[in-house]
Amino acid sequence: MSMPGEELRELAKVRVANDMAFHRGVGEASGNTFMMKLWPVLEAKMTLVLAVEQEQRHDDSRACALHESLGECIRHGDRDEIYENLRMHVVGSAEESLETFDAEPTVEKKPKATYFPAQQVPHRS
Repeated sequence: MSMPGEELRELAKVRVANDMAFHRGVGEASGNTFMMKLWPVLEAKMTLVLAVEQEQRHDDSRACALHESLGECIRHGDRDEIYENLRMHVVGSAEESLETFDAEPTVEKKPKATYFPAQQVPHRS
């Protein structure tokens, strides 16, 4: 069953609000004062990106699965798993956002960056 445009827009607003509340909650719970000082800027940028993505993507299963996994790691207090889940979420979301914004035919696609886990980051000599 398809929803009329206005209902879809309202649902997208709720999704974005819930997503932002989740991210803010993780930031507050982490005690990361630097991130929380930057929160107004992060929130503005993330809200714009999420709003655009919601117009093009109606399946939130990937984001929900990542958020659930991260929540479980936080509940268990496993710092390594929390780090890995955050890294996967940030990198995956960044790549997804780039794909969303690169969907315009006039935009030249750039090769994806290579991401390394923290322990495998090449060091300069």
